[in-house]
Amino acid sequence: KIELVADGNRMARLNPSKLVFLVVLVLYEDPGVGGNSGKQDNIFGKLGFPLPEIYIPNENKIYTSVGRTVDIHCRIEGIDDTSVSWIRKRDLHILTAGESTYTKDKRFTSLYYKMRGEWRLRITSPYSTDNGIYECQSNSEPK
Repeated sequence: KIELVADGNRMARLNPSKLVFLVVLVLYEDPGVGGNSGKQDNIFGKLGFPLPEIYIPNENKIYTSVGRTVDIHCRIEGIDDTSVSWIRKRDLHILTAGESTYTKDKRFTSLYYKMRGEWRLRITSPYSTDNGIYECQSNSEPK
């Protein structure tokens, strides 16, 4: 078991064979010319406590404009040969598993950067309806 501790208080206990990272994607209409001002607007919220085994680059909220491709990052450390699944929480739809896409919507792609041990969910030309919570899930148990 892994415990999350902040300021000496136990926040949560995790089973290291299953690690989950939630991210909130917030989309807004960009008032720029032609729907794209050319300026990238990224504002990141911060986690209240560190998560063991999963590296998150200080973000749990990602802001982007409608139509602008966005990547959601998830890096797993300390577990060799693991892959992640990306799940959209509002409908519990499995979008990707490993590098395979399980949705008919081809705007969703899973990318793996082996040298960094980093997985990304890429949403190409997101709609305002893509707002919501996305989950990066890793399972180190043999399949």
